[in-house]
Amino acid sequence: MMPATGPEDAVAMVERMLTVIRFSRPLPESPDFSYTCSAGIAACVPSDSASELYRRADQALYAAKLSGRDRVRAA
Repeated sequence: MMPATGPEDAVAMVERMLTVIRFSRPLPESPDFSYTCSAGIAACVPSDSASELYRRADQALYAAKLSGRDRVRAA
């Protein structure tokens, strides 16, 4: 949850998180091992049900994966 955060700022924040994930090396004995991560984000409006918000975020996540993985997409 990112209250009082606009879509552009939310995408930028998640991009920064993904950068940390991309450059982390969790296994010192395997320095070439790394993670990738895709993210889908959706803005919540007062009329949204939890399932509607989840559905839009899930669609954005799959759009991120289909566009090449290791990306962020906003609904």
